[in-house]
Amino acid sequence: MDLDGDTLMYVIDRTMGDFKYFHMDLPNNGKVLLSRTVDYETIQELEVIIHAVEMTTRERQRTTTRVRVVVLDGDDQYPQFLPCQYMSHDGLRVCVSPVYSVNITAGEEPTGPFVFSPGPIYAEDGDKGIMTPISYSILSGPGSELFQIDNITGSVSHINTLESMPGPAMFHIKVMASQVCDSRKFSLAEVKIRVLAPNKYAPRFTASQYKAFVQEDNNPVALVSTYNGRVLNLMPSDGDFPNGTNPRIQLSLANISNHSKLFQITQSGFLIARANLLQAPQTFNVKVIARDEESGETANSSLIITVLARGQAAPRDPSEPQPLFPQPDLPIIAAGLGVLGLLFAILLFLLIRLVKSHRLQQQQMSQTSLMTEKHPTVGEEQGYQNAAYTETPGEENPGLEEARLVPAKTDGQSVKQQKRMPAVAVISPGNQCIGNSPCRNKQELSGGDSDHGTPIQGCGDDPSNDGRRGHQSTEASASGKQQ
Repeated sequence: MDLDGDTLMYVIDRTMGDFKYFHMDLPNNGKVLLSRTVDYETIQELEVIIHAVEMTTRERQRTTTRVRVVVLDGDDQYPQFLPCQYMSHDGLRVCVSPVYSVNITAGEEPTGPFVFSPGPIYAEDGDKGIMTPISYSILSGPGSELFQIDNITGSVSHINTLESMPGPAMFHIKVMASQVCDSRKFSLAEVKIRVLAPNKYAPRFTASQYKAFVQEDNNPVALVSTYNGRVLNLMPSDGDFPNGTNPRIQLSLANISNHSKLFQITQSGFLIARANLLQAPQTFNVKVIARDEESGETANSSLIITVLARGQAAPRDPSEPQPLFPQPDLPIIAAGLGVLGLLFAILLFLLIRLVKSHRLQQQQMSQTSLMTEKHPTVGEEQGYQNAAYTETPGEENPGLEEARLVPAKTDGQSVKQQKRMPAVAVISPGNQCIGNSPCRNKQELSGGDSDHGTPIQGCGDDPSNDGRRGHQSTEASASGKQQ
């Protein structure tokens, strides 16, 4: 107010303070009004600077005051479960309820309320300045009848010992937190209760230390192996499971060095190496940790990894019994078998050729014997000739030699040359005369008359067979005369 009664005008300083929350009702009435809603949860105190200026004087004297506004909380917020996860929505921070989880073991006697993660079930009024009391309850749903909650503290426990599970091993229940004085203002949170089988065994590696090998290579990824080139698997066993495999096991490598850049382990237990960054004969010591995510139990084992040169095989397991005979070299065996097969093929070929040649000779001999049986006179001129004739070489015919018969001179007279006739020879075992054999000489000396069929004894004749041979000679001579 001005003591002189001058008219004053009120102006908000828009360079300092929280001027954006206020404005003047009228320039001359001094009423300050809010320009926007004030949230206690966002800001609890405001400050504004106001100037008062004379409007009816030449001096235009003025004065300034600083106004501090305290924001009081009102019951406009809902209960919030803690710890709260805030999210922004249209410029406002919204509290998102957490998910509470706990693992319990079937068969254990109730010893107290469950210990949840990330913290106990707790909610408070969203109006921090009022802090209305909160009441807790479990909404009906699958498995809700197995658990109970303290409506004041929010502690959850099971009603009876869970010997056998009537349903799934995981229960999802809903917990409601509401204001005691106004149940219409409430919030909900999800609670997960996982029922586990009794944990009698901790995870365990098959060995406290493993020997591993990996070859240097240009490939950035390579599986680490153990003795005899077997792929190394580091999955621990858990006796609480029938197959010994706990699906809740988490595998990791201890960060004791920079080995995490060279090696990585999968959740299946396989160790992967960056072979392109390794050089023989490097050696690395790596520690593997296995943690049961349900029970929290851990197990660890160490690895000694040796880098092998390219193409170098992993050594044999020294714990295995040594074979009586060294392991054969398969390439050498294959080459030897190939050479033996080739030699066998060559021998088989030669044997077949030899058998064929032998069969051909037998066929030729059989044909020769057959021709001899059918044509006894085949060959050169043999046997017995008529004493009245002499022989001259004849023309060659296939399989038979003809003889030219020239009549002999008797009493100075020549006999007309007779027709050429094939020579007749008697071939019998032990009596074969060829060419100028003694048969001819005996024929000439015997002076026998071939016209009368007188038998002539040849070389090697048996006297006991004279009659038979003489009969054959007579038939041969008779045949020659008929021709």
